[in-house]
Amino acid sequence: MTIPPTKKTTQAEYIKTALRLPPDLHAEIQAEADRQGHSMNTEILFRLRAAAPGRLPAELDEIKAMLQKVVDAIA
Repeated sequence: MTIPPTKKTTQAEYIKTALRLPPDLHAEIQAEADRQGHSMNTEILFRLRAAAPGRLPAELDEIKAMLQKVVDAIA
Protein backbone atom coordinates (compact mmCIF):
# COMPACT_ATOMS: atom_id res chain seq x y z
CA MET A 1 0.00 0.00 0.00
CA THR A 2 1.33 3.38 -0.94
CA ILE A 3 0.91 6.27 1.44
CA PRO A 4 0.81 9.60 -0.38
CA PRO A 5 2.74 12.48 1.14
CA THR A 6 0.67 14.71 3.38
CA LYS A 7 1.69 17.80 1.41
CA LYS A 8 3.63 18.64 -1.70
CA THR A 9 7.26 19.20 -0.76
CA THR A 10 10.01 20.94 -2.64
CA GLN A 11 13.60 19.80 -2.98
CA ALA A 12 14.62 22.61 -0.61
CA GLU A 13 12.58 20.95 2.16
CA TYR A 14 14.62 17.75 2.03
CA ILE A 15 18.00 16.96 3.53
CA LYS A 16 20.18 15.00 1.15
CA THR A 17 22.12 12.11 2.67
CA ALA A 18 24.03 9.05 1.53
CA LEU A 19 22.98 5.60 2.64
CA ARG A 20 24.91 2.33 2.41
CA LEU A 21 22.78 -0.74 1.85
CA PRO A 22 23.66 -4.40 1.45
CA PRO A 23 23.13 -5.48 -2.17
CA ASP A 24 20.22 -7.79 -1.31
CA LEU A 25 18.33 -5.06 0.57
CA HIS A 26 18.98 -2.57 -2.23
CA ALA A 27 17.59 -5.05 -4.75
CA GLU A 28 14.53 -5.74 -2.58
CA ILE A 29 13.74 -2.03 -2.18
CA GLN A 30 14.32 -1.32 -5.87
CA ALA A 31 12.12 -4.23 -6.93
CA GLU A 32 9.27 -3.06 -4.69
CA ALA A 33 9.65 0.53 -5.89
CA ASP A 34 9.45 -0.70 -9.49
CA ARG A 35 6.41 -2.84 -8.68
CA GLN A 36 4.67 0.13 -7.05
CA GLY A 37 5.64 2.47 -9.86
CA HIS A 38 7.58 4.96 -7.80
CA SER A 39 11.18 5.86 -7.03
CA MET A 40 13.48 4.04 -4.68
CA ASN A 41 13.61 7.21 -2.57
CA THR A 42 9.82 7.16 -2.19
CA GLU A 43 9.93 3.48 -1.20
CA ILE A 44 12.58 4.16 1.45
CA LEU A 45 10.56 7.09 2.83
CA PHE A 46 7.43 4.93 2.93
CA ARG A 47 9.25 2.20 4.85
CA LEU A 48 10.82 4.63 7.29
CA ARG A 49 7.50 6.34 7.97
CA ALA A 50 5.72 3.01 8.40
CA ALA A 51 8.32 1.97 10.97
CA ALA A 52 7.90 5.17 13.01
CA PRO A 53 6.51 4.49 16.50
CA GLY A 54 2.77 5.00 16.73
CA ARG A 55 2.22 5.40 13.00
CA LEU A 56 1.36 1.86 11.91
CA PRO A 57 -1.41 1.18 14.45
CA ALA A 58 -3.24 4.34 13.33
CA GLU A 59 -3.01 3.20 9.72
CA LEU A 60 -4.29 -0.26 10.66
CA ASP A 61 -7.27 1.35 12.41
CA GLU A 62 -8.02 3.30 9.23
CA ILE A 63 -7.83 0.10 7.18
CA LYS A 64 -10.14 -1.71 9.62
CA ALA A 65 -12.65 1.14 9.40
CA MET A 66 -12.57 1.05 5.60
CA LEU A 67 -13.05 -2.73 5.58
CA GLN A 68 -15.97 -2.42 7.99
CA LYS A 69 -17.64 0.06 5.62
CA VAL A 70 -17.23 -2.42 2.77
CA VAL A 71 -18.66 -5.27 4.86
CA ASP A 72 -21.59 -3.09 5.93
CA ALA A 73 -22.25 -2.07 2.33
CA ILE A 74 -22.41 -5.64 1.03
CA ALA A 75 -24.24 -7.13 4.03
